[in-house]
Formats: sequence, C-alpha cells, structure tokens
Amino acid sequence: MSKRCIFCMEVLEEGQSTCPSCKKNQWEYQWNKRHLPPEVILHEKYQLGAVLGAGNFGITYLAFDTMLNQKVAIKEFFPGKIAVREDAGSNIQTADGQEEAFEKGKAGFKQEASLSFGDFDIPGICNVLDYFEENQTAYIVEEYLSGGTLKEWMENKSGHHLVLSGISEKPQSSFSKWEACRNLIAPVMEGLCHIHGQGIVHRDISPDNLMFDGQGNLKLIDFGAAEFIEIKEETVIAKEGYAPPEQYSSKDMVGPWTDIYGLCAVIYQMLSGEKVPPSMKRVQKDTLSPLSDYVEIQESVEQAILQGLALDIQKRYFYMGNLMEKLEMDTTHVQVLMGKIRSVWGEKWLQIVTEKNTDLENKRKRQLTGRQKKKLMAIVSCVTAGVLALGTGAYAYAASHQEEILKARVNKARQERSTDRDCQVINENSENYEELLQVIEPYKDESEYESIAYYTVPESVVAEHKLESNEYQKFYLDVNLAEKIIEHCYGQKLELTKKGYNGRISVEKTEKKNVLIWCTKQNLYQLSVNPGEEISVALYYDPVDQRVVRAGLSGNQEALYKFLEEVFPLIVPETYLTKEEIDGLFTQLEEDKTGSVSINTHAKFVLSLNYQNYDPETEIFELDLKSFSGFTAFISY
Repeated sequence: MSKRCIFCMEVLEEGQSTCPSCKKNQWEYQWNKRHLPPEVILHEKYQLGAVLGAGNFGITYLAFDTMLNQKVAIKEFFPGKIAVREDAGSNIQTADGQEEAFEKGKAGFKQEASLSFGDFDIPGICNVLDYFEENQTAYIVEEYLSGGTLKEWMENKSGHHLVLSGISEKPQSSFSKWEACRNLIAPVMEGLCHIHGQGIVHRDISPDNLMFDGQGNLKLIDFGAAEFIEIKEETVIAKEGYAPPEQYSSKDMVGPWTDIYGLCAVIYQMLSGEKVPPSMKRVQKDTLSPLSDYVEIQESVEQAILQGLALDIQKRYFYMGNLMEKLEMDTTHVQVLMGKIRSVWGEKWLQIVTEKNTDLENKRKRQLTGRQKKKLMAIVSCVTAGVLALGTGAYAYAASHQEEILKARVNKARQERSTDRDCQVINENSENYEELLQVIEPYKDESEYESIAYYTVPESVVAEHKLESNEYQKFYLDVNLAEKIIEHCYGQKLELTKKGYNGRISVEKTEKKNVLIWCTKQNLYQLSVNPGEEISVALYYDPVDQRVVRAGLSGNQEALYKFLEEVFPLIVPETYLTKEEIDGLFTQLEEDKTGSVSINTHAKFVLSLNYQNYDPETEIFELDLKSFSGFTAFISY
C-alpha cells in the first residue's frame, strides 16, 4: 500500500516527509490521543489521514479508498461526553451507566447513513458512500468535498480560490448578488426537502456545514448523530445566530421550519456580510436589520427571507418548498415531495400553531385583566372612555387581522374536535338503541326493502333528540365559520337564497342492525364577484352540531381557483394544494371538456372538479368538496 500525505492523500515517495503537492510536512500534524492515528486502515480498505474536524458527537477524517482509488471523508461516532478511546488502542469505551445511551446514539448514527446511502441523486446533500461498524463504534464514509466551507469563503481566507457561480469578492450592485446566492443555495433547499420527507431535521445549518465540491457546487454536510442520540444529561444542540428559539426550549417543536430558520440565517449572512443576532437575544429585543440596509434587493425577496427568520414558528413557512415559492424559485422537483412531508410533519405543525395561538389568547386575556384592575381605580368617566377605546382597538385589530383570527378559530375547532369520533357505530349493543328506534318509528317510509328500512325524520325531532350524523366524517369548522371564511376570501357578503333539509335515517335488517344517520341541512348562497359573473355556493352541515360535511361551488375558473387556493386549506387544515397542483387539476380537466377530476387524500376528504353543462362562452365549472363518507366510515380511527 502506497505511503500518502496525511493532509492531501497524494502519494509520497520513499523517504519524503514534505508533500510536493500541498507543501506540508508530515511532522506538522499534532495528533490528539482521542483521535485515530494517521495511516490506520479501516474496514480493510480505507487509509486514514488527518482529522478534518471534531464535534460533540463525532470526528471526521480525511481518508483514501484504496479499492476505488479516491479521496473520501470518514465520520466516526464518538460522543465525547460519554465515551473515551482505549489507551494505545483504537477501540472506544463507554462511560459507566451510559451504555444504553451510546448504543441508541450509534443506532441513530447508522440510521442517518442508511437514509441517503446509495442515493446519489439528492442535490445539495453530501453523498454517503458506505457505512460500517468497527472499533466498537460506527463509521460513515462520505464523498470528499475539496472546495472548503462557505464560512471560509465568507471570511476570504488566503489561498482559497473559487469561482462561485458569479459571486465576486467585490461589492455588487442591482440584484446580481441575490441571483448568484440563489443559484448556490437552491440545490441545498431541494436536498433538504428530500431529507425532511424522511423525517430528519438537520438542526445545524451554518456556513461551516456547507461545503463546496471541486466544481463550486454547495453541499450540506454533517447530519450528525445529534438528531438521534439520547444523553442523560441536559444537552442543547444549537449554534448561535443560526438556531431558532425552539432549539433552546423543546425538541418536540423542531421540524422543517427549524431548518428554514437556519438556512435563511445563512442567506442573510451571504447577502449582508452580517450574522443574524442570536435568537434568544432577539426574543428579548429584536435588533435584526432589514437586508435592504446592506444590499440592493427586491422587496419580495427580502420579506420572504425575513419571514423565514421569524422567531414564532407559525409565522415561518411549513416546509422549504413554501419558501422557494415565495422566492420565485423553481419548485418542480420538490412538489412531488409535498405529500410525504405533509404526512410526516403536518400534524406536528398544526399542533404547534394551535398551541401558540392558545397561549397568545391566554396572554392577551391576562393582560386585559391587569388593565381592568388598574381602571377600577379611575373615575367612572375614565372607565367609560377606556372601554370605548378598547372596543375601538379590538374592532380595528379584527378588521386588519381577519385572516389570522379565522385561522385561529379553525385551529381552536380542530383542537377541540381532534379526538371526536364522528362515525361511531350505532347498533343493538349501543346505549339507548331501543329508544332511538321508538323515536324514528313513526317516520318510516312506506316503501319496504329487503335489507334496509328507511326513515324520513323531521328536523325538529332530530334536534330534540340530538341525532348527530354518524355517516359522515365531518370537517372541524361549523357552518357559521365556513361562511365567514368564504366571505373573507371573496371580499363580500354571502347572499342566502335557499335553505333545505334532508332527514334520512336507515336501519339495516341484518344481524348487526346498524343505524345510519345522514341528516343534513343545506344553505345555498350567491356571490356577485363581477357584474354578470355570479358564483353559487352550497354548504351542507349537521343539524345538531352545525359542522360542515360538504361544500360546493359553481362558477368560472377564477372563482374556483380562489376557493382551492384560499378556502380549501382552512376547511381541510391537514393539507393544502400548491399552485402547481391546482393548475394540474384544471389541465387534466381541459383534456375532456365534459369530464371530471377528483382527489381523495388521507381518507379525510373527496374533492371533485368538473364542467357543469359545458358552454365554451362561459366555461362554468362545478367544485364539490366532501368529508369522507360511506359505509367504510364505520371503521374507527
């Protein structure tokens, strides 16, 4: 096996100590006994060189793959707080009582490697070439990135010569600096979408974890064991200036939005040359300056980056694709990942946002109580004036923040009803079953069927006996909130044109004798968006709890597009449709003017879009959004 320079892994001639390539002398290397010594062979083929870096959970070495004849980087799992290396040996020993924590961390370390091992098509992410166990620990073999770190480039260290996609060392005018920055960072954002879809959050995005390959492409490194390791003592994994507040407070609040903060902090620093102040200091007093103070930049770009740096999670973006859309970047390759990210992180996001809104409401209530106590000491006229002023302020807030209030109301409804089981089975084993049959018996339909008996029950009876529907899996919001959402999105009042009621109940004549209650009320409305362009709206809801089970819309493409883009994500907060997905629906529909397209996601809703009596002059569409219903709704969830 050839002798190689431990600093650059180029071949050394016999007796050479100074490398002719990098000009470094092998005796310059200051070996630490915590590290593996140079020239050690791992896994029978990896020849080690110098240490490239070391952190709380591992050590990274330069190495040479003698089988494939290429440089690589090798990460060793070495959590320094709970492990030591044997004297004069390579094996790692675990501190007493920390064996379980070490094994869990090692398993997570290998899991990190397995997620991207063999998948060399993930852009912006350092490739994993191999992973194995040895020396009583684990190793990950990654591609060697020779271009140095983004931190080194920003610090403009001597000897660091790179042509970075148009970024020069001189101040730039116009928007060229942002364009060059965007070109560098876009693959990293796309790569993070892939990782987030696997349920992994990097949590340590910073300039020293972004490296250039030999072609000047930027890649994210070091998805360390910190994501998985469990150490008994309290450990905070956060890098000042790049870590949002949730990394200092609760691991349960970490998600893709955490990496969005870190990446936006990097972009901010690339454009301005200044680090973002530590988030915990910003919580006390936010001194973050606008980007426009440092560089000429489009307002929309600046606002998107600053939103990604919001201290409150719910004010950031749910996933990286949302940020890319706001930055007007190509999202073609990340849209296909949206469903996966939504299924992994959607529930957590909604839970966090709901809790935040609840905390905010409680805080406001406490503040109001304090103000009221102080006002008790004032004279009656001052109290009256104060109440009037408060009322005016509250009204002004509601008028200018209506969308936030509506979202909070939807989240509150979702929180209150998240454990509801709408489709509970009613049969002869249910409580008050015989009483229910007696109540509906007078309303039995004359027509008889072999397997099912039908009843048409008046609304007054349904309301009196609280016969809630068990055939529909209902949406969280009630009809009143649905009306307000539609009015807000379309900017006008709904005109109620007709009311209806369907009081159907059926009883199976089979052995189980299941009872299906599918009573609904229907409200029909009109909207006049433009002169001569009327939109018909229909809401179907449970007569007892008023919750919506179906929403319909008839109008032109513009009206339906607004419904899908703005109303839909509030009715179904588990998900939303991107512009590309909405465009795709209409494109599919264009292929067959008399046809229909539909979506059925997570068994929570069915959405169909179709032409209604197609007329080339008017192009009227019909949209139907239903909660998932049918006999399969008997399955408990």
